[in-house]
Amino acid sequence: MAQDHFKNDCYVLFKGTLWSRKEKWKKIPLASLPEFLNRIPDRGLETGLIAVWLQPVLLGEDDIPRAHWMIVDVESSEDHDNIAKNLEAGRRLLMRLCEMRLEENLVIMLSGRGLRFVWPYMVPQGLKRGFLSWLKNEPEIDAAPQLHKSFFRVVGYRGHRNQGELKNVHIHVLPSIHDIWFLDRQEYLGMVKGQVPAAYHRENLIPILPRSYAPKCWVDLFEGLQARERLKDSIFVPKYAFPEKRSTRKVWPQINLYLDKVGISKMEVGAEDHRVFRLSKCPACERQGGYLTQSGRLKCFHTSCDAGQFNEENRISGLSPAKWVPNFEGCDEEVFIEERSGNKMSIADVRNRIAEAVRSKEDALIVTDPGTGKTYEVLKQLVPLCES
Repeated sequence: MAQDHFKNDCYVLFKGTLWSRKEKWKKIPLASLPEFLNRIPDRGLETGLIAVWLQPVLLGEDDIPRAHWMIVDVESSEDHDNIAKNLEAGRRLLMRLCEMRLEENLVIMLSGRGLRFVWPYMVPQGLKRGFLSWLKNEPEIDAAPQLHKSFFRVVGYRGHRNQGELKNVHIHVLPSIHDIWFLDRQEYLGMVKGQVPAAYHRENLIPILPRSYAPKCWVDLFEGLQARERLKDSIFVPKYAFPEKRSTRKVWPQINLYLDKVGISKMEVGAEDHRVFRLSKCPACERQGGYLTQSGRLKCFHTSCDAGQFNEENRISGLSPAKWVPNFEGCDEEVFIEERSGNKMSIADVRNRIAEAVRSKEDALIVTDPGTGKTYEVLKQLVPLCES
């Protein structure tokens, strides 16, 4: 697709404040975005009355996603509030990018506490899975904004209530990505402090706006990761029915005691069987977004948190109580079983799935519980094929 056609056919969602309601969002053609941003009043940009919030997913005229903008938040998985550790995380990521020769056209922004890495590239929907796999596999990247299509505050001043928590900081762009190698906390704070002229925001914004699809070096990376994800899909793991739920009689008193000790409150939310306990903050990363399942498993919406890691089924796996409650007793860590996601299967259903996998033309790795009849069913299907 020609680049002009790409820009004319794609739209980006804009909002001016953290609190803007959906009906106030503006859907702007990508080609018209610079002109639109130039119409924002200078005073609004300088005081934080208005900031530029953009969604990373480009839409078609029909609102169907067309591509992802390559913009990511970078922070320490250990302590995202620690500027020094966030800078170290940024240096580690930049080092890997340079080793892979992926740093071309990269812009590094200081967001007031963490870092933002931005390329003026778009990843087409056909490579979305590889792109998201890269985000989730890089420990310094917070993949949540891309996974949840959250808005990024691309430029702006945070000293106005329209932008959330009041902070006398603005988003600062490093003149060179290599400035990060020796940047320390004090220099960081000096760079982001206070208001700046509206011209500064505009000058930094225009160069990072998406203007082309990702080049071949990125395409090769995403295609490789995508192939790996497809290979994972070929692993067939049927779940066969057997009693799994363990008694939680000894679990919750220990959990409640620990939550009370560290000052974390919980509130039950949900309906019927799908009830969870929303926490005032996650015990693992101390951010909002943590919750407990009925078995006491800790999960978190932040992918940089240990409790927010995804499993092969692209679900949050979480941490068993033995892994997040100090001195947990009453349920051995190795045998604590979380309720399996998805429907349980009878042995007959499992054998039918095995037969389907054998008869299909695709490669398949069949993994299931002992005694379900893997060998029997595979031979039952293969012998007639060999005879014919």
